[in-house]
This record gives sequence, C-alpha cells and structure tokens, in this order.
Amino acid sequence: MAPSADFGPDSIGAATLYLELASGRVAPGQELNVNVLLNPGPVGISGVQFRLNVSPEEFDQLGISPGALLGPDPLEVNQHDAETGAALFALARRGPSPNSTIGGPVATIRVSLAAGVLPDTTVTLALEDIIIADQEARRMTGVVLGPPLELMVIAAP
Repeated sequence: MAPSADFGPDSIGAATLYLELASGRVAPGQELNVNVLLNPGPVGISGVQFRLNVSPEEFDQLGISPGALLGPDPLEVNQHDAETGAALFALARRGPSPNSTIGGPVATIRVSLAAGVLPDTTVTLALEDIIIADQEARRMTGVVLGPPLELMVIAAP
C-alpha cells in the first residue's frame, strides 16, 4: 500500500521510506514478502538503515534481502533479535553514488504470520530508527517515514 498523496513523497528535499504489501489480509502460517520502498526526492542515495519491529508472538522473521536501489552488491548489515522481534538492517552502495537516485525497493522482508494468531485481529509491521545518507554520505534531514503496515488476519484456507 503506497502512501497517500498528503503523506509527503512530493516534499522537495524530503526522502520518504515506507512499507508496501499487495494485500492487507493475511492468514495464520502465511508467508509474506513486504517491500521497503524509498522515494529519495531530488538527491542521490548512498546508504539506508532502518529497524523493523514486529511482535515475536505474531510473526516469525524469515529474512531480509537487499533491493535494487543501492546497486547489485551493496554492503549489508543484518542484526536480528529473536527475543524482541526487532531487526536492524543497513545497506550502503559500493563505489560512488550518483547525484540523483530513482526511487525503488531498498529491501524485501520475508515474514510468516504465526500459526496461533486469531482471525479478525490486526497485526502490525513498523519501521523506526531511520537513517538515510545522501550521495555524499551525509545524513539526510527531512526524512518522512510511512505509517506502520496494519494487516487483517483472516481464517486459514
């Protein structure tokens, strides 16, 4: 689900980071691929860092893989805390960064909804602790973070 028009992706100089999933409904045990997307505004991007927070009672984290935004083989840090459900993920472009970057996928998060989650409840995936570095490896200000991704749990098929 992309951010709404008043969400801020058109803000001049502001980068927007948000989660996207094709459907807002999920069944217990179902695996999901959630995209982390970045609209960088009019600048180049050399690196991105975020923390994913999920409830370990609601989700099993299966992995996070880099998207295409920072090139074919970015430097990568992936630290997962199974007890809290938090994962820190950082990517940096290898080599020089272009003066502008076209928005796109930073990463894909693979999670599985826990089998014990009851139907007709809502579960949430959220990003925080966002750091985005511009083409000169300076921390960007004015970063807009999308809302948490809320999913409705349906009965397993």
